[in-house]
Amino acid sequence: VAPEAAVQAGAGQQGAISYRPEFFASFQPVTAMEMIARVPGFTFDGGDDVRGFAGAAGNVLIDGQRPAAKTDNLENILRRLPASQVERLDLIRGSAPGIDMQGKTVLVNVIRKSGGGSRGLVAFANNYVIDDGRAAPALRVGGSNGRSWEASLLVARFSDDGAGDGPGVRVSPTGQLLRRSNIETEGHGHEITLTSAYETPVLGGRLRLNGLVRFEEYNYDEQNRIVAPTLFRLLDQFGEDERQLELGARFNRSLGERSSLEVTLLQRNEDEHFGETFEAPGEITFFTLDSKTGESIARSVFKHRLDDRLSFEASAEGAFNWLESKTRFVENGAPIAVPAANVRVEETRGEVQGKAIWRPDPKWTFEAGVRQEASKISSSGDVALGKTLYFTKPRATVSWAATPTLQLRGRIEREVGQLDFDDFVADTSFNTGAGVQVGNPDLNPEHAWVGELALEQRFWGKGAIVLTFRHFELKDVIDTAPVFGAGGAVFDAPGNIG
Repeated sequence: VAPEAAVQAGAGQQGAISYRPEFFASFQPVTAMEMIARVPGFTFDGGDDVRGFAGAAGNVLIDGQRPAAKTDNLENILRRLPASQVERLDLIRGSAPGIDMQGKTVLVNVIRKSGGGSRGLVAFANNYVIDDGRAAPALRVGGSNGRSWEASLLVARFSDDGAGDGPGVRVSPTGQLLRRSNIETEGHGHEITLTSAYETPVLGGRLRLNGLVRFEEYNYDEQNRIVAPTLFRLLDQFGEDERQLELGARFNRSLGERSSLEVTLLQRNEDEHFGETFEAPGEITFFTLDSKTGESIARSVFKHRLDDRLSFEASAEGAFNWLESKTRFVENGAPIAVPAANVRVEETRGEVQGKAIWRPDPKWTFEAGVRQEASKISSSGDVALGKTLYFTKPRATVSWAATPTLQLRGRIEREVGQLDFDDFVADTSFNTGAGVQVGNPDLNPEHAWVGELALEQRFWGKGAIVLTFRHFELKDVIDTAPVFGAGGAVFDAPGNIG
């Protein structure tokens, strides 16, 4: 059991519970991520894979700031941060002055030690060996010098634990046997990831630069030997390779004792190739997809604290996203026309936000804000279409600390999803029988009104029980709908179903 001195209410931040390294000593954590996994009453959220910066936030900050990265995800960053460089973890429930809650009701702020000199890391792991002899070794080499710079290289091989051997049975809705087979599958690949970051004082503030280069290749092979009602064989092979590049910059500067400015710039690019071959008696099908995507983001946040009880925040964000895809589908040597096979999609997105945090006394915290989002999406190529979308997204939260260990939190918010660019282009899943799924650029994003109520009971900082109730009122849900192509062909496609 950790000593009481390792847990301090409000030690690091008003409205927070601070957990120092002694609290985690019995778990012998190696990284900050392993420490976060042991924080009572906290569930890690790495953020959403969406376009833009604000909506992709996770629920962990580092020194009160969110990393200026997306491809280099939050979990990977925390796994590279050694536990020996962590001064404490602040668990913030509800909200706290000067902290951007990233739209969350609970988050952890990782406070790093100042200084600390240079450190290096060499780690090798072979997580498992499959019975056919395949292994998954990984090598990570890294180094850092306090908060000034860090670099890391990861070289790893991986095996798909969702692929394996076993029986396959397919029956009709009435229970009649349609097919019995023996299935043999194998999936594996490798990746190389290089990351780096550099931080320095600039113009009275601090500038942090970070970058990532990543290569990944994956291959999958399936043999499906049908033994009933007749004997035949199905073969499915596909491969995928990706190349990713990300560059980010974040600048922070105080504007007097009560105000601050933060500017974030981010550029991401990805190049992907996918190819699949499917063979059945009398049929050979070939499908390829080449796609390129890019995202450019600029975001600024201004914070002002009127006094210890009231603070304000305003932000603005602009982003430009694009996807370009080329698809080829051939069946028995004959090209097949696929709707939305070759398209270019572009999106210009803008968002402004304002919010206020009021703490009338230490037990109560109120937060209210509103985001206004506008986006223009257009597609060219096989499908020429354009649409402009506007959404207003209000949000309000309240937290009441009835006792030092009992807290009640409430939230009401309008959440608006994003259109997935992958829904705009064709894809395949031959081995499941789904065949080709075509693209549909004419979609509306899902949105919902969300209500949430959470009751949290803590036990002297060492444990917690959290009960949460959420209710969603959904609209414009996206699921699968039929699309009719040339010659009477019927394809699946994403569509709004209500």
